[in-house]
Amino acid sequence: MTFLFQIPDKHGEREPVKSSVVNKFQQKYWKTKQTLIKVTGKQEDEHVVASDADLDAKLEVFHSVQRTCMELLKVIEQYQRRISRKKTANSHIF
Repeated sequence: MTFLFQIPDKHGEREPVKSSVVNKFQQKYWKTKQTLIKVTGKQEDEHVVASDADLDAKLEVFHSVQRTCMELLKVIEQYQRRISRKKTANSHIF
């Protein structure tokens, strides 16, 4: 697994993430948000924090589904290879 960049989570901690459209969007979102906070000098309000938590939860679900789909795809490919090998072996017998 190659990590191409790091983004801060809502607590300001940096964690490595894989490059994808969603991660690039999240990276730009957090960078813009931090810039806006610095420029305006305002603290985050509770509605923004709640919205961020909701977005983070949805992203977690998305990544979980994405990982599961990739694992399922690998299992299907492995199954297809085994069927192909069995067909080849059976054709040699007859």
